[in-house]
Amino acid sequence: VDAVPWIILDGKFFYVYGLDNGGVHINSTILSHAFYLAIEGGQNAASGRTVQGVGAVNSAQIERAFFRAMTMLMPNNPSMHLAASATYQAAVDLFGASSAAARATRQAMQAVGLL
Repeated sequence: VDAVPWIILDGKFFYVYGLDNGGVHINSTILSHAFYLAIEGGQNAASGRTVQGVGAVNSAQIERAFFRAMTMLMPNNPSMHLAASATYQAAVDLFGASSAAARATRQAMQAVGLL
């Protein structure tokens, strides 16, 4: 079984339903992009929203928030909205509500359309 649920046919990409266990790979790119934006900052192409990231020097803060959310705050089968909320809450728990990490995480989740 191919782990990548996309095929190319006549130069066009097609999503092959049923090979991605409910979208775990295709949907992970949304959180991955939020992770990137929270660190590096930038603009989400779909929403046009800009994120002020914490910068590479402070990337460990975002890494810790995402790790805490995934290992301690999320249930086994969270919705995308719940995953975003848990990640923001993890940043608040670790660094405070007015911290750069919490701000960047919130902005990133808003930019990708999850908060």
